[in-house]
Amino acid sequence: MQKNLELRDVCSLTSTKKFNRCRSFHFRYLELCRSKNLTPLPDIRTKNNATSMLDFFGEKLGVTDWLLIIEALYYDQVLQTLSIRL
Repeated sequence: MQKNLELRDVCSLTSTKKFNRCRSFHFRYLELCRSKNLTPLPDIRTKNNATSMLDFFGEKLGVTDWLLIIEALYYDQVLQTLSIRL
């Protein structure tokens, strides 16, 4: 009986990590780019391990780039810091 409880705890922890990952900006942004056959911005793609922070230069972004970023931000529940530089 105790073994089943431990296994259940591990499964719940794994599913929580997957659930949080799906709510992260970086995961959602890459998913949106893939679905629209667009190349992710290098500044955002290379920093995908820093899930609680987003820092990029916004001066050269096009409308499509901003729309993807805004949609990914809408679904995010993980970011703690957002920095957009010029």
